[in-house]
Amino acid sequence: MVAANGPHTGYRWQSLRSEQTLVRLESLCAPTLLIAASEDVFAPPPVMRAMADRIPGAEFAILDHAGHCAYWERPEAWNGIVVDFLRRARLTTSPGR
Repeated sequence: MVAANGPHTGYRWQSLRSEQTLVRLESLCAPTLLIAASEDVFAPPPVMRAMADRIPGAEFAILDHAGHCAYWERPEAWNGIVVDFLRRARLTTSPGR
C-alpha cells in the first residue's frame, strides 16, 4: 500500500498492485532502483518487478534471505546494492556526460 490516512491527512490507501499505481509509475523520469526482498510478503518480488517494468529505465534487484525490512535485516547487502546504483546513476546523469 502507498501512504494514506493516519498522520498524513488527505491521503488515501492505494494498492501497489492497482492499475492506477502502475500507470502512474510510467511518468517517473528520475533514475530509479526498486529492491525486492525474496521473502517480503507485503511487497513481493513479482509485484516489485511489475512496478519496475513500468518505470522507464528502472533497475530492479532482489535481495535474498530477507523480508519486508531488508534494509535492516541485511544492511550490508542492501547498502551495496544502493551504493552501486548511486554510482552508476551519478555517472549517467552528471552534467557534461
